[in-house]
Amino acid sequence: MFDEVKSMLADAKPFTQPNNNVEPIPLMTGPEKSAPYPVDLLPDIIRDAVSSYQEYGQQPIEMVAMSAIACMALACQGLANVARDRQLVSPLSLSMIVSADSGERKTSGDRMFFSGAREWQKEKREEMRDRIKLAEVAIKSFEAQRTGLLSQITAFTKKGRMSQAEEMRRQLEELELKAPIKQPQPCLFYEDLTQEGLLKGLANDWPSASVASDEGGLVVGGHSMREEKATQFFACMNKLW
Repeated sequence: MFDEVKSMLADAKPFTQPNNNVEPIPLMTGPEKSAPYPVDLLPDIIRDAVSSYQEYGQQPIEMVAMSAIACMALACQGLANVARDRQLVSPLSLSMIVSADSGERKTSGDRMFFSGAREWQKEKREEMRDRIKLAEVAIKSFEAQRTGLLSQITAFTKKGRMSQAEEMRRQLEELELKAPIKQPQPCLFYEDLTQEGLLKGLANDWPSASVASDEGGLVVGGHSMREEKATQFFACMNKLW
């Protein structure tokens, strides 16, 4: 070991000042110049809609395209998945974010491209209104009957009238097998939400929705993004995805 170190010291050269004319190589590269957005790669009908609206609204083409693609994801994510092969099957859902200055009209782009989804939601709710009301009546009636039977079972049991309590229990079993189901209604848009509210909405209302806002602070600054809840919320979103 000593001989190796002695040999290295013998071969060492004295320090010399670097040539000041040589530009040092930076440790980190600066931001690359962005390439033009490949709008021509969009499907024809989407490309035409994006280009047409961009000419009208004068927003950056990237921002208009993002609104269009986000709307496509919302429309399709409940209908199909994408399979790269038999094993790698993933949802069509997308996670997207845009940083824009005030006045760049992101809200206008979102409003235009999502107008169809909002109109569908409105029409679907109107179409289902009577069914929803009837389902609510059926649920209230079921709960009243259930409460009555439970009260009778308790009363008969306390009095030792077990045969009558058993008859009430049988009726309760029959009632439970016919329990009405809540009529779901479309709820496609969430902004400032809680994890519990999102899970309840997806389970009881519509199983496909978006967590989106043209004001990002409503999402990233919302209840579920607080420091003590953010990790759990992101894990929940990843699990849902």
